[in-house]
Amino acid sequence: MTPNPFKTPMEQRQEVADSRMDDYDRWAARPNVRADELLCVKNLASELRRAPSYVFAMKRRGFKMPGGRATISNALKWLEKNPKPRARNNTERRGTQSS
Repeated sequence: MTPNPFKTPMEQRQEVADSRMDDYDRWAARPNVRADELLCVKNLASELRRAPSYVFAMKRRGFKMPGGRATISNALKWLEKNPKPRARNNTERRGTQSS
């Protein structure tokens, strides 16, 4: 996609971001893992095409991995409700409250 030169840089970045596939579409294009297969942190991160630290950030924000394993479908459902687990200004983390 070629950005429109008459738009502001912020509008151009948003246009490019909107054109990208979301996590579920990206995962659905990879049929090698079943949605109900239990995955460890490393494998879950690989399927999400993220670093393992991303999954650890999800866990810090409340993603449950009983026994250290979770399914890709659970992770995608959780990510729909919590889209940015690495967000710095998160009021849910550590019991802080916003003013």
